[in-house]
Amino acid sequence: MRALEEVRKDIDEADDGILAALGRRFALMDEMRELKSREGLPRVDRARENAILSRVAAAVPPRWRDTACGVWERILSGSRGEIETIARGVCAADGKVLLCRAKGGSSTYLPGGHIDFGETGAAALAREMKEEAAVDVEVGELLGVVENSFLQHGERHCEINLVYGMKMEPAAAARLRSAEDWIEFEWRDLSDLDAANLLPVEMGKFLVPEVPLRRKDRKLTREEALAILARAETATVSLVTPQGPYGFPVSPVCVDGKLYFHSAKEGRKIDAIKADSRCWVSAFTDVVPATDKFTTYFESAMAWGDLELVTDEQEIQTALKALCEKFTPTNMPDFSRALERSLPITALYSLRLDHVSGKAKRRK
Repeated sequence: MRALEEVRKDIDEADDGILAALGRRFALMDEMRELKSREGLPRVDRARENAILSRVAAAVPPRWRDTACGVWERILSGSRGEIETIARGVCAADGKVLLCRAKGGSSTYLPGGHIDFGETGAAALAREMKEEAAVDVEVGELLGVVENSFLQHGERHCEINLVYGMKMEPAAAARLRSAEDWIEFEWRDLSDLDAANLLPVEMGKFLVPEVPLRRKDRKLTREEALAILARAETATVSLVTPQGPYGFPVSPVCVDGKLYFHSAKEGRKIDAIKADSRCWVSAFTDVVPATDKFTTYFESAMAWGDLELVTDEQEIQTALKALCEKFTPTNMPDFSRALERSLPITALYSLRLDHVSGKAKRRK
């Protein structure tokens, strides 16, 4: 049996050969992209890709086929310029958030990495943190999705980022170091994110500091808070305008992860939203005065983020139909006629329910 160092030397030599071959492969990929662009040819040839994968599968022992084909899938993916799918984590504690940057880079991004075929986003995030930071993390709920398109070295890249909540033990957070040579981690104050140059900029919506509840025994789960917002008959939208604070009541409806409310197309409310679309929405349900003490029992929920004017006609109709089904179900036979009359004078706003919290005081 050969010595360990002798085998490692042969592995290094094999790796050098692979890297040299990859360099030539990448150069040919660039040449092929230019040729197809110049000739107006389709960027993807599925028949040829399948033939390449079949040749790879036939060239390696059966137990290595999945690994080898996975490597070639990644190579082919880079060649055809497919959309990358990435899992990223928001890990915030004590007013700071964990960010990552390439060494010497001027921008930061949320930690995470590519999702492998057949892997869940949560599993990918946990694996990437183990590989890049040698740390075990607890991956929480999916906070939202961010699409991103950018130029890198003159080439267009497109990605879909699945953003999850993420936690780690305080001791692990304190000793966190990069296990990779080309990246580094940093804990950045949430109040100092502008200086961090976080990209894509849309990620900033997931980093709104959460105000901790004083009465933790009354804290509700995200699912419970969403349920309260869904069944609430009224809610209050609070804004900050150049003239000062401004709030107004709405009749909300929740559809596919968004809270909607309707409005006239003109007025102080519309002007306030145009001035600053950041908002805070609060709602109460099941408010019942106690009969034996000076208090009330209740359930409440809050959501915060950026309001968006809905412009897609199908989304407008779907949300308004859900609104009418919630508040005036007996009138639905007249919905189509009412919609036709109201659409020209109705504005619809939406709030993505990425940030929600809830609390309740219930009878014991």
